[in-house]
Amino acid sequence: MAEHRDAARRLNSVTVHLSRSLRRTRVGVELVAELRSALSVVVFEGPLRMSDLAMHEQLGAAAITRSVDILARRGLVRRLRDPSDGRARLIAATAKGKSMVLQGRDERAQRIREALKRLPASGARRIAGALDDLEALSAILADEEHT
Repeated sequence: MAEHRDAARRLNSVTVHLSRSLRRTRVGVELVAELRSALSVVVFEGPLRMSDLAMHEQLGAAAITRSVDILARRGLVRRLRDPSDGRARLIAATAKGKSMVLQGRDERAQRIREALKRLPASGARRIAGALDDLEALSAILADEEHT
């Protein structure tokens, strides 16, 4: 359907531009986007095994190991023994890592709130009304990645 094709292209463009604009925050600027992403997964999904983190980030074992090593050296994550398998390690966020991620999220949310105030009230309401459907769409796309 042409309607779905056009909507998909516009949504793709909007999400790319929003993501690019929201990357510009004061919190976590010393980390490249890939490290911020991995740290966020650890904060919100962790503690988790290295293989699970690699799957979330769609990276190979060597790349995710390098990322975790950098995050650990900066005191943002730590490796824990997995209680269900003593040979395995879990990656957990430190208080410093969690604080960085939560501060970054709060800063981005504040920027979005300020931008929403600059829209007509009807536009802000339409965006708020579309959030459930956008979250459902995100879940569908995430499920496709794991199947």
